[in-house]
Amino acid sequence: MKHRNPTIAVALALALAAAPLAAQQPQAQQQQQAQSQQMMRMQQRMQESTQRMDRIMTQIRDMNQWMAQRQSCVPCQGMGKDMEQAGDRLQSMLRQMDQLHKDPQFTKDQDRLRDMDRLHDRIRDMIHQLDESREALRLLAGQ
Repeated sequence: MKHRNPTIAVALALALAAAPLAAQQPQAQQQQQAQSQQMMRMQQRMQESTQRMDRIMTQIRDMNQWMAQRQSCVPCQGMGKDMEQAGDRLQSMLRQMDQLHKDPQFTKDQDRLRDMDRLHDRIRDMIHQLDESREALRLLAGQ
């Protein structure tokens, strides 16, 4: 399209050149907003995992005290102590995972965020398995 007025032609050319930039800004804002929402979800999941792990550790320690007071079978007491140590290690893993969530080097990269999310899923699975094992040992020990 040819314009006779050079001012209009320049204005039109500038508007056409600026259109992709204007389209990119909302896209960048949407991407940043999505990343912020993902970080908030990850932090909430992290907090839920930590709280669940704290509850499980309290239950394991209570069970171990009960077994010691009742002089339950020695292998049961040994497994209870081992569970407590495994729980301590899981809590340590959660603390380290929390440090990663706060590290800007990891939170900027979408691939790393997905990898962290998958790892957190695995840790949550381990927490669930520890809780089920605690319950099985509790029943075995007669509590």
